[in-house]
Amino acid sequence: MKPLSSNTLEKIGMFSMLSYSMQIIPQIAKNYRQKSADGLSIVFILLSIIALCCDETAALCLNYPLPSKTTPIVVITLLFFVICQRFYYHILSKAIALRIA
Repeated sequence: MKPLSSNTLEKIGMFSMLSYSMQIIPQIAKNYRQKSADGLSIVFILLSIIALCCDETAALCLNYPLPSKTTPIVVITLLFFVICQRFYYHILSKAIALRIA
C-alpha cells in the first residue's frame, strides 16, 4: 500500500478541522433561538479551553501540520463566543426580570 502524500494528509486534516469546529455551531444557534445559555456548564467550557490550549502548545512546540495548529484556535474562538452568549443572556434575563417587577 502506497503512503499518502503530505498534500493529501493536509487536505484530510483541514476537512477534519472544519468538521470538528462545526460541532459548536448548533449550540450557538440554539442559544440564539432560545435567548438563553443557562444549560451550559461553564466549568466544562473552561476545561475544554484548557485542553485546547494544551493541544495548541503541543502542536506549536512539536511542529505539527497546519490543521493541528489551527483547530484549537478556531474552537477556542467559538467557545469564547458561547461564553459571551451565556453572560449576555444572563444579564438580559436579569434586566427583563427587573423591568417586570
